Amino acid sequence: MSKIIHGMLLIFTIFSVLNTAQALSSGQTFDVLAPESAYGASVKYDIFRNNKAVGQHTLEFNHGESGLQVMMESRIVVTIMRVPVFRYRYRAEEQWQGGRLQSVEIVVVEMGKTKKATLKAEGSKQVLHDMKGNRSAASLAYTSNHWHPGVLDDNRFFNTLTGRANRYKLTEVGKEILRVSGSKISSTRYRYSGGLNSDVWYDEQGRWVQLRFLADDGSTIEYRLAAPFLNR
Repeated sequence: MSKIIHGMLLIFTIFSVLNTAQALSSGQTFDVLAPESAYGASVKYDIFRNNKAVGQHTLEFNHGESGLQVMMESRIVVTIMRVPVFRYRYRAEEQWQGGRLQSVEIVVVEMGKTKKATLKAEGSKQVLHDMKGNRSAASLAYTSNHWHPGVLDDNRFFNTLTGRANRYKLTEVGKEILRVSGSKISSTRYRYSGGLNSDVWYDEQGRWVQLRFLADDGSTIEYRLAAPFLNR
């Protein structure tokens, strides 16, 4: 029975993602098995706090014997009068096989304090350990790391800031033109509500372009694509 459920979940995941990708782009679909064909092997985003550069976020794709590996890292340093007053580092590793999420490892270091969270597939379910060490089970297709356009067609994901399963709602705000290093990128803006309150932009191929949210101190944090995608 578990093999049948596993197979049904895999088919549903791939079918949903392909439908989403086709809806986002009339000419080219997002390849769920090889996202680097859309993004390139790696991509960088500049991080801003109240419109001031404070760090960088990197996204990398690799293929190996265990399938697709997606690596993400953010480094943020906020200074006042050139003196660092806040340091933040975020590292995430996702493992995918056949378009299905197999595992996630998260390490967050904030002002010297380390927190960890994990997700690991076990049969037809996934076992989650959140930032507080609590254990739970779920069946989640995506994470809150934004790079996968499949989140646009779902309402639950693995929240990588808490290590928990989160319900959310995405509402389309509208079409916008974003400027990236002098180039114009046609994008669609969406608004999250629920466990992740933020605005996110995807281009016509379903690639993540920008993110904006309010930090705990009320400041505006933005992740902006640093340079146009190589594969246009």
